[in-house]
Parts: sequence; structure tokens; C-alpha cells
Amino acid sequence: MAKRSRFTKEFNLEALRLWKSSGRPAAAVARELQRLRREHACLREERDILN
Repeated sequence: MAKRSRFTKEFNLEALRLWKSSGRPAAAVARELQRLRREHACLREERDILN
């Protein structure tokens, strides 16, 4: 079983603020945040390879 990610309180509050202010469904905002998280991980991995 995969370990669930734990997010900081600040991240959770910002995600909640984003969802409430966007007028979009929570699932759509969650998908967007997940996409951004994957992109960030890829960029971090590329940076580590180059350094």
C-alpha cells in the first residue's frame, strides 16, 4: 500500500482558498494541484540530474 502524502497546514489552507475563490468543483481544483505537484517533482528531478 502506498504511503499518502502529507501536506503542510499552509498548503492545505491555500488549496482551500483557491477552491473557494475559483468557483470550480473541488475535484477540478484537486486535479490541477496534483498536476502542478507532478510538474514540480519533474523539474526538481531534472535540476538534481543537472547539478
